[in-house]
Amino acid sequence: MGLSYFLMQLLIDDQIVGRGHRRILLNGELDAAGVAIGRHSKTGTICVIDLIKTAR
Repeated sequence: MGLSYFLMQLLIDDQIVGRGHRRILLNGELDAAGVAIGRHSKTGTICVIDLIKTAR
């Protein structure tokens, strides 16, 4: 599973209760991201995405 899979899940997955993640992902002020994808003992895979606004 790659990053595009996780982004699609965060944007359209009806199983996610809150929608705050959509506002964060679509925030036009955030312009850099750090991503890590790895194994998880319970879910199989985990993805962590850190979004930031860089200084210009």
